[in-house]
Amino acid sequence: MIGTIHPYQFDNPPEAGALGICPTNKWGEAQKLLHHLWVRKLLKDFKPDIVFDESHCALVGLGLEHQGFEFLRSTNYVPFDIPWVYMDVPVNPRTVEKLRNALFAEDMGYQFLMREQYWLQTISWIADAMGAQRIAVICGSLHVQRGWLEQQLSAFGTVETHNVLDQHWCNDKWQKNPHDQSIVDGWVEEHAKKNVRLGKTCMYCEAIKRTSYGTTMP
Repeated sequence: MIGTIHPYQFDNPPEAGALGICPTNKWGEAQKLLHHLWVRKLLKDFKPDIVFDESHCALVGLGLEHQGFEFLRSTNYVPFDIPWVYMDVPVNPRTVEKLRNALFAEDMGYQFLMREQYWLQTISWIADAMGAQRIAVICGSLHVQRGWLEQQLSAFGTVETHNVLDQHWCNDKWQKNPHDQSIVDGWVEEHAKKNVRLGKTCMYCEAIKRTSYGTTMP
């Protein structure tokens, strides 16, 4: 099990969605790079048969879209010649809020127990179907700290855990430093080029070019 911080996993301009604040300055970008190297080494050393990932980047790495967050760009794992599965519940959190009549951020029963039960079923079903013996699971660090999923997986074999919060380079100071618009501009330019190649139109690119935190961009 690898416990991560999701903003390290992808590029997502703050204007383009509500998936959390992503590192948009040199401090955050440096940590994303260190996270990239950390995860790659763990997977290279472990040699899993399959990877189960909580994050949307498991889909984005295949060039797919999910929940309308079309800008997301994985920053860390590709290319890896390993089956990579998006294991989270395929329902928009806003839809879950309406069904459960509770804010997603406050609904601990859904955020942890119900989702982790779904992950466990997904992992068990797919791993059994393909006969996988070595399984890597990537999820938020809080799920690793909670320990429930690790305990359930230990019934099938030895579980080794790694938490990004234990890495000496991991800190949240990048959130307290000024935003660097040039970083987002670079993401937007690369994303626009990708869409040209794929013959797609990005709903966010023009909006991001026009405005940045309430100011007009050149």
